[in-house]
Amino acid sequence: MDIFKHQGFGNMLGYGQKTALLLIDMQFYFTTEDELGGFNIWDAIDNTARLLQTARNAALPVAHVRFVAPAASGGAGVFGGKVPALHALTRDNPRTAFVDSVAPIAGEYVLDKEHASALA
Repeated sequence: MDIFKHQGFGNMLGYGQKTALLLIDMQFYFTTEDELGGFNIWDAIDNTARLLQTARNAALPVAHVRFVAPAASGGAGVFGGKVPALHALTRDNPRTAFVDSVAPIAGEYVLDKEHASALA
């Protein structure tokens, strides 16, 4: 990290003019190697929980996006063919829920996506 400091990276910029926090796919299904996650996801979730609390304390808008498999057969499209495990992320599957420490609270925006990208 010293190389970045030497090169002038890392200066604080603040929140900007219209800052919001966007959390994507912070769902239980992505937390284990037996499903679609694993590796260091819990470290990322813990760090995100701290970031989320900071955003809430600053009264910043917060949006949560999660993948929910479409009810129609084959509804996940091409990406569902590529990653068949996505079909298990149905609305009634408890593993589709947001991880508790980063779950939405009243007043935060929630979007259920049915495709691979929250930004498409």
